[in-house]
Amino acid sequence: RSILAGGLLVHHTSLAEGSTGQLFLYYGGGLHLGLTQEDFFFSGPPDPPNPIISVERRTYFVMGADGIGGVEYRFLGAPVAISWDIKPFVEQVGFRNIRFRFWDTSLTLRYTFR
Repeated sequence: RSILAGGLLVHHTSLAEGSTGQLFLYYGGGLHLGLTQEDFFFSGPPDPPNPIISVERRTYFVMGADGIGGVEYRFLGAPVAISWDIKPFVEQVGFRNIRFRFWDTSLTLRYTFR
């Protein structure tokens, strides 16, 4: 469970324009911060195997940097765009843990203001 706030600065470059729409390449980066909760499970001695005897939930402050890159197709006849992007990030979780994920992807359908 997490709650994060972030912002991205994104640059769009036109790749092609046809009779039904426009194709764009976009890329950029930004920052995020927030809170995350993680559960830690503790069990008894390993010999013999024992069930979980306690669960501890910890809350951590999270801050990190994001990159983004993708392609977007904007339909000319409707205020709709479809896009696919990859958003790698690195983040500091608490004081000890650093996480990195490269393949954070999405497929998006969105309303566009013109």
